[in-house]
Amino acid sequence: LMPPQFRPEPATVNLLYTMFEAPRVPAHWALSAARADLLVVPTASSESAFTTAFAEVGRRPPRLARCPLGVDSESFRPGLSPLPLVTREGRPVADYATRFLNVSEWSARKNIDDLLRAWLRATQVGDDTVLLLKLRFFHAETRGRFLARREAIAAEVGRDWSRAAPVVLYEG
Repeated sequence: LMPPQFRPEPATVNLLYTMFEAPRVPAHWALSAARADLLVVPTASSESAFTTAFAEVGRRPPRLARCPLGVDSESFRPGLSPLPLVTREGRPVADYATRFLNVSEWSARKNIDDLLRAWLRATQVGDDTVLLLKLRFFHAETRGRFLARREAIAAEVGRDWSRAAPVVLYEG
């Protein structure tokens, strides 16, 4: 949950699992999270941001633990083969030495625009790397808006997508 949604139950141990993807946790988040007996976060940066925020609002932090994001697929689906995803040119995604994966909905909060800007600026056609975007579009028209935004970003950066390492969009 986001900490403001957290409602501790009396006479029981209250655990809050959350994350924060920026350097400064808002004071109201820290105050809400301080009501937990155990705060679990997925990253060192989330842990650091919350620790700093507790000090800034003058609250003693709850016990903190880190539990990384991700799924051990061998535990849940042993032997499952990766999806046979390919680039527009037909090269299998699995063949790239470096693969970046972003799984999210397409919304301003997820900042896919800056990810795409960085990709355009940092990669070259021929680099042995690929960006896999697994995006969720909540409305049919949202996909079209995303594709238009992707082209607008290329125009802003002044670089065509054909000059960057490949980006594979997966919606399954």
